[in-house]
Amino acid sequence: MTTSFLPKYTSDLQHLSQGQLDTEMDQLMANDPTQSYTHKELARITGTLAHLLIAQARISERSNHDLEQEAAALRLRVEEALQHQAHTQSRLDKLLLETQDQHEKENATDPELQKEVERLQNALENLRLDTDQREHLERETRERLEAKLRQGDALLERAEIELKERDAKVKAYENHLEMARAEIHDLTQRKDSLIDELDMVHRELKHSHRACNVNRKRKHTPQSFPWPVNPSVSAKNFELEKGVKACFSKRHQPASTNPCQQWGKENSSRKSGSPATDT
Repeated sequence: MTTSFLPKYTSDLQHLSQGQLDTEMDQLMANDPTQSYTHKELARITGTLAHLLIAQARISERSNHDLEQEAAALRLRVEEALQHQAHTQSRLDKLLLETQDQHEKENATDPELQKEVERLQNALENLRLDTDQREHLERETRERLEAKLRQGDALLERAEIELKERDAKVKAYENHLEMARAEIHDLTQRKDSLIDELDMVHRELKHSHRACNVNRKRKHTPQSFPWPVNPSVSAKNFELEKGVKACFSKRHQPASTNPCQQWGKENSSRKSGSPATDT
């Protein structure tokens, strides 16, 4: 994932509460899905979704950790209560044995001893009731914590699946972006090539126009002395003159139908078809 597409405030999402994360998710999902977005906007939206899911997963992990600590504390309390119960039970058994021995040794009609035995029996019954209530409360608490742990695990697993799906979409968007960049690069190279070809055509047109001007000036320049004229040269000058006139009469036509170029092609075909005569 490219970090340049991600928003700058995503690093602060882990400090938000579950309600604030839900609000952020609702605001993000309020975007119109039918609207066309750029690659940067799509990457920003998917990156924000991924960070929101990660933040929710971290909150679930912290909640699970707190629940595990609470369950561990309750287990310690249960163990301490069981140890206390066992210790109290052993003391009561010991007291009962001592009381029975004392009762056997003394007179069975002693009222104080009878009251002590009843008091100890009542204390033992109350302790049993208290222990049963504690066990029931601890069992309910343990079941509730286990249900919350299962719910947290399910939420974490769903968040991981959604995060993997978001990562796959982000990778697909990045591949599409790379393909678009490659296509833009190819189009840019083609544009540069066309510009170079156009410049070459412009230079050829300027050169042809300059040659036409030079030939026209030579035509109107007076000659002081008559020179012997070669018939083949006269024919070439006549053809050149004809091409220059056509070039200046239709100089605004496209390069593909320029008469100068057409005349050059005809002249070259004539040269290739018939050999030149020398004087």
